[in-house]
Amino acid sequence: MGVIRLLALAAFVAYSRGDLWDVTGHDSAQETAADEHHRGDLRIAFGSCNRHDRAQDLWPAVRSLSPDAWVWLGDAIYADGKVDNVRRYGGRAFHRDAYATQNEHPEYAALRAETRILGTWDDHDYGFNNAGAEWREKEFAQRLFLDFLGEPRGSPRRTRAGVYEAYTFRGLGASGTGSARLILLDLRFHASARDGTLLGDAQWEWFERLMVGRRRTNARGADEGADEGADEGAD
Repeated sequence: MGVIRLLALAAFVAYSRGDLWDVTGHDSAQETAADEHHRGDLRIAFGSCNRHDRAQDLWPAVRSLSPDAWVWLGDAIYADGKVDNVRRYGGRAFHRDAYATQNEHPEYAALRAETRILGTWDDHDYGFNNAGAEWREKEFAQRLFLDFLGEPRGSPRRTRAGVYEAYTFRGLGASGTGSARLILLDLRFHASARDGTLLGDAQWEWFERLMVGRRRTNARGADEGADEGADEGAD
């Protein structure tokens, strides 16, 4: 579970277009005086293992940060639970209603109204404890999860086998030319302990293209130092 949680975020890659910066927007080569009002260029809040059916007192603290995005790292809701000490899937109606319940939490609803909501899933919002590629409800679960995130109907994410996605945040740093990338992997849809599969071929190829890419050369064969994956991913 810990490995899944760590890999769910996968990578938060900050890369520069001419200046050196960190994700708070500070010049990483200089000391910056403490300022309680300093916010930085980019602020991302994230969390996981959220019980939709219980009181939630975390959202005022999250909202007080004024994040540019809230990122779910898995288990935004629990679609399964124990009945007579046996863990069971709650069923499609329960699964759908769990997301509705979460969206109706007043403080979370307020966060949604003022902040971008992004995320990936883990086993319980996927549908069942430790479920992987064998999960019979995975296509249904994907539709529900993307609806919960407010993913547009025409999004490429709607046609993929899995909920993986990448986001690029631009206009950062002192010069406004810096950018940062958030990569969210899906470690459930293709996972199989039987053969050691984790991401599946298509997701591995997509991830490799984002992280490595191919360096371009100009007409004279000089290296331009840009990879083809640099501009992939939603803004």
